[in-house]
Amino acid sequence: MCRMGLASDLDAREQGSRLLEQHEDLRKQLLELRRVTSLQLEADSPRAWETILQQKQHLLDQLEAVDTEALFLHTQRVMNNLPRDLNGEWAERLSSRQEENVALMEEVVRIEADAAARLNSQIREVRLALAKTQRNAQVSGAYRGRSAATPRFLDSKR
Repeated sequence: MCRMGLASDLDAREQGSRLLEQHEDLRKQLLELRRVTSLQLEADSPRAWETILQQKQHLLDQLEAVDTEALFLHTQRVMNNLPRDLNGEWAERLSSRQEENVALMEEVVRIEADAAARLNSQIREVRLALAKTQRNAQVSGAYRGRSAATPRFLDSKR
């Protein structure tokens, strides 16, 4: 019976260790996603946006492969089933890593929302500038048409 307890402790340590590694890998990916997403706030050309979006898509594909929801659920299950003598240390470390990753995800979502708001603002500015340019072109065209006709009108009156 002592051997079974020792084996389950080792298994729990092994699972905890693997989960910590997975959370650390996830953390690295989320930090990179945060960095790339932050670049959207500074991007000033379509080419820069295109590059950033390609990098983001690659990172999001990697994150999708991780299946973060399953990782978080498995982490919670393992923390709940850790033996009492391991529970404090491992549960604290796993919980801390998981909380850090959730905070990073929330930060990426916030940055993404800021970038979307910035993009929407730029789109509004471009639309306003386009509308103004079109109005000016219409006024200018109408003026040119009148100014071309005016001299003939004046010439006929002389």
